Formats: sequence, structure tokens, C-alpha cells
Amino acid sequence: MKLSHHNCKKQSQVSRRQFNTALASGTLGLLLKPSIMLGAPESIVVASQGGSEMEFHKTVNIPRFESQTGVKVKYLIGNHSDRFVKLRSEVPNPTFNVYFSKYDFVFQAIQLDLLEPVSADVIPGYDRIADRFKNEYSAGVVYTAEGILYNPKIMDKPDSWGVLWDPKYKGKVGLSRFVDRNLMIASLYATGGERIDAEDEGWEALEELIKKQEAKILPGSEQLGQMFEQGEVVLTNFWQARATTYKRAGSPVDFSAPKEGAITEHWAYGIPKGTKDELKTLAGQYIGIAISDESAIAYAESAGYPSAKPDVSYPPEFRDTLLTPEEFSQLKSPDYAWISAKRDEWTNRWNKLLTS
Repeated sequence: MKLSHHNCKKQSQVSRRQFNTALASGTLGLLLKPSIMLGAPESIVVASQGGSEMEFHKTVNIPRFESQTGVKVKYLIGNHSDRFVKLRSEVPNPTFNVYFSKYDFVFQAIQLDLLEPVSADVIPGYDRIADRFKNEYSAGVVYTAEGILYNPKIMDKPDSWGVLWDPKYKGKVGLSRFVDRNLMIASLYATGGERIDAEDEGWEALEELIKKQEAKILPGSEQLGQMFEQGEVVLTNFWQARATTYKRAGSPVDFSAPKEGAITEHWAYGIPKGTKDELKTLAGQYIGIAISDESAIAYAESAGYPSAKPDVSYPPEFRDTLLTPEEFSQLKSPDYAWISAKRDEWTNRWNKLLTS
């Protein structure tokens, strides 16, 4: 192996004995930072959404990665749909190396063979991710549970999805704008927690919720805390992480995981198919940092989302916001193949239900 004079100068962090031993044994690449190695990339590109998500990358993940590797991070900002379209149009010659998105988009990428295989050999910490949040092509980073958000000043903690259909709360029930999530909840309610994909029963229950219960379609997550404060809603289906945020802000909101099972939503990383080996190695290192305990704790404290690794040890003030082990074991995971095949049909039916 030949090293240029420029690269030899950069071995100052490695002792001469270590350097010579590694050079003789052929393990120099394990000893030196990637940026020191001959021909190593100078940068990688991370595709993520903007706003607070990118700020977290810039303040927590990127500095650690650049410090550990000497490789710079550039980023591609766009919404979930835009990043998916770019991934699909560029593979097998991607211009970005780390793909981050909600799992329904990651699932579609896997179905279209757009991602490289990953494992613990590629991503440090991969083996600690809960099985429900990882597979051969993606690594979950954070998740939340969709359960019941309720006003504890007005009602006791509910234990079933059925409370959304209780006539006592007619006109005070909120309902998210996501038809697939609503249909899964209605299916669990209608089948006593037995099925998440009972369409006929689910649509019948949804119609009752809209027509008889006069459920209010939520305009967005930002307004929900205020709707609780003003008494517009008393309970709704929504994310546990949001309940944590609202509660911290002083809104009268708490969370309950129904006995039929809360429903997961998670976000995951993948590596675009066609990524060159040296970039794939760096992409795996970046993802490893992003799913590390240090990043997980910082993310939980800033946004309320727990890690996809269930064994992370959080500060005491955050532990009370987590699902119990029993609640975690009862989580229901969406059937993404079913959702993907039915989404357009459901959207049309949902719009008709709301306007009829």
C-alpha cells in the first residue's frame, strides 16, 4: 500500500508503532479515520425533511459524525414525497447516501428494490432495534404510538377505543385527517382488537363516528393542544409523542394506550441502492450515530419520541411518558402492503363520507 506525502502527514493521531503495525498487517483502514485513507470521500449527503428535524441533524448527529470521521455532511431537504420521488428516479445512481423517512415511504422503497441491504455489520446498534422496527433494508430510529389523547380534567383515563363512540362525548371527539389510521382504529374497535384490517366493519364504524358522533376532523397537530384548552375536543386519536409535547406546554392532555392495542408509527433509515461501498460504509456510520443512545435521549427530550431500541436508558423525567412493557407488547403494526394497495380507494371514499 502506498501513501502520499499528504496522507502520511495526517497520521498524527496514531502512534508510529501503531501505524507501522497496521501498515504491515493491512489493517490501516481500521485504524485511520475514513477521510485519512487514500481516496476516501470528502462528504456524504443525507436526505431528510427540513425544519426541526434538520436542525436536530445539524446540532446533534452531524457534528458527531464529522468529528469521528473527518468527513463532511451535506444534506438534501424535502418532504417525504419529494425525497421518495428523487430516490426512485435516481437509483441505481443516487446522489444522496442516507435516506430518512416515515416508514410507509420506506416500505414503498423496499417494495421497489430501491435500498441496499443493511445489518449490524453495516449499521452500529442495528441489532438492538426492536424486531418490529427493522428489516433487511431499513433501520428504525424513533417511533410513537397512536392511542387516545384525552382531557384528564373532564374524564377518567379511558381503556378502550370504544370511548370514541360513547354518546356522552358526542360533538367533542376529534379524529385525525389520516384515513388509513382512522380505518385501522375503527377496525380494532369493531372487532374487539382482533383485526386491524377489517374494512367492512371499519367503514361502518367510521361512518357512525362521523355521522352520529359528529367527530371533528383535526386541522393539524399544531392546533390540537389549543383545541383541548378551549374545550373544542375532549378526546381524540393521536400520537403519544404529541401528548407529551402538549402536556409539557401546560395543555390539559394525557395519553392512554387502549386495551385493543395502540398502533405504531415509526421513522427509519435506509441506504439508496447503488451507493458505492466506501459511501455505504460512511452512510452506515452516520445511521449508527443517529440511532445511538446519545442521539435517542436528545431526540426524546426535544421532541418526545422514544427510540426504536427498547433498551435505551432515559432520564427519570422522560420514563413516565413511555409505554409500559405490556403496552409495548400489545402494539399493533400497520399492514403497509394493504395500505399501499388501498390508499387511493380509501381517500375517495373518505372524501365522500365527509361531504355527503
